[in-house]
Amino acid sequence: MKAYGLCVFVLVSASSAEATWTPISSMDGVRISSNSAVLLPDGRAVFASGIAEGGPCTGTVFDPKSDSWTPTALMPPYCHQFSAAALLQDGTVLSVGTAFDDRTAFVLDPKSLAWSLVQSMERQHSSLTLTVLNDGSAMAIGSYDREYETYDPSSATWSCCGQTRFSRSDGTATLLLDGRLFVAGGGILPNSAEIYDPSTGTWSSVPSMASERRSHAAVLLADGRVLVVGGFHVLAPPEIFDPKSRRWSQTSSPRSFTQVGQSLVLLADGRVLLAGGGLEGGSRFSEIFDPVTETWTDAGNMNVARSYPLALRLLDGRVLLAGGMEDWRCVGKSCFATFTSTAEIFTPD
Repeated sequence: MKAYGLCVFVLVSASSAEATWTPISSMDGVRISSNSAVLLPDGRAVFASGIAEGGPCTGTVFDPKSDSWTPTALMPPYCHQFSAAALLQDGTVLSVGTAFDDRTAFVLDPKSLAWSLVQSMERQHSSLTLTVLNDGSAMAIGSYDREYETYDPSSATWSCCGQTRFSRSDGTATLLLDGRLFVAGGGILPNSAEIYDPSTGTWSSVPSMASERRSHAAVLLADGRVLVVGGFHVLAPPEIFDPKSRRWSQTSSPRSFTQVGQSLVLLADGRVLLAGGGLEGGSRFSEIFDPVTETWTDAGNMNVARSYPLALRLLDGRVLLAGGMEDWRCVGKSCFATFTSTAEIFTPD
């Protein structure tokens, strides 16, 4: 009788890499301000102040090569507790105060990490946006009236004041692929939107959003459309604006929906990361939006709950998130916020 051996071959497929959240070293102090993160051409990330109460009167710079933070020089004459920042075309960083009583502006030299005080803005603004146009100028938009100001880097001066069609406090501003500026929400008519054309210096209205939105988030998609998510007390689905057709369309909602304080970051492959947010303290949730299928998928939980974190995509495609509000508690009529100096990196799948 012959014995036969049985050979069994098992085909094991390599599993695709999963998205991960990895803790990294913490900043030198707590910071909160979702509009003050800037990526330098050399790959370093600048968080231009945006401190929480009790934090340092400096910005901070993250170097992904060494996984280390370096504080900038002190900001004269005082801190920006809430700030917006933008990368100017000469490689320096412009930072402006966004609180109602803060009109100051500083420019950071990325080599020396020293701040220079430049001319203050003419008007008081609230929850403004700061956007660099293709001609190199920077527009600061956001006030309870319609006024905005433009910064000229060549003279380090502000020109005041142009007017939007509607007030834009707590709105968003997105530079479109053709160089025009799209602003949406905020102000006294928070479902409205309009477009600024730098070639003519004029504003034109576009159709309104389906929902009123303040303190929402917006991001430019790779195909030129704009995704808008959330807003104070907004439970409606996100919306997408198409500049070519000048039309809005509603899209699917993320499963872990937070109304405000979330970060939207465009990934290298054209998908969008949504992370954190929350009205009463932060959340650890994150999801990824696919603009092609207009669907959301889970991206795992962050290690720390965050609302209004500083967030940006690094040159290698990973996403850096740091700081933000971790918790918010009320006892009687007194409310207390807890901020975090922790940081982590998201690696997409």
